[in-house]
Amino acid sequence: MQESFFLMIITSISLIMGYFIAYLSRDEIKSAKKYFLILKKITILIIILVSAYFFLDIYFFIGIVLGFLLKETWPYLGIIFSSSLLFENNFLFSSLIFITGIFSGILEYKNFRRIILNLILFLIPIVLYFFNINLISLAAGALIWSLK
Repeated sequence: MQESFFLMIITSISLIMGYFIAYLSRDEIKSAKKYFLILKKITILIIILVSAYFFLDIYFFIGIVLGFLLKETWPYLGIIFSSSLLFENNFLFSSLIFITGIFSGILEYKNFRRIILNLILFLIPIVLYFFNINLISLAAGALIWSLK
């Protein structure tokens, strides 16, 4: 339980860390914004591929439809994070979500309210951890729309 709480804190802080990195290096961020966007999409793609490899089922395809309706990235990352805490590969998903959070914080550095909203959207699905619900494949399918 302590390990899960520690992972949740570290992963959640990544958005704010990305914001402060961008704040301290504003001039460099302007020229490298497209590269950070590409890197963010690559990490999300890796999350999708790893999730599909371990947990592919019918919920993946339901998630594709759900992702079309709700195109926010962070609730799905929160679902993957909270569901991965039930399994042994939680460090893999936590580190990938951490990297995605840094890139998102860097890309959204002009809009701090958006970063706080993403943080809240990430933390809401943590409730799934207490109910032992595994929705990784659903969230992975929904994340496909965030690659667009």
